Amino acid sequence: MSPLNVAVTAALVFFASPVAAKGAGACGAGLKPAVTAELFFGRDIEHRATVSEEDWQRFLNVEVTPRFPDGLTVYDVYGQYRGSDGVPVREPTKAV
Repeated sequence: MSPLNVAVTAALVFFASPVAAKGAGACGAGLKPAVTAELFFGRDIEHRATVSEEDWQRFLNVEVTPRFPDGLTVYDVYGQYRGSDGVPVREPTKAV
């Protein structure tokens, strides 16, 4: 398993666990408690290549989906952060 997969898997285990739940309390009639996790996956590999849809789908199927058996939503988003040189870095991103 690559270092990236190890880090992502560790994050998924944390976010899919009760430890990540904040303020879990009693729910009103007819409601059930839920845990919400929001994960963002940049698809740029060190400014050399982009993670393909095929590779993303494989990662989603093997690493993510089993940790969210009750369901999840995935969508494409526009990712941006400030690089070490202060210049905005933009990359295709997946939100889960």
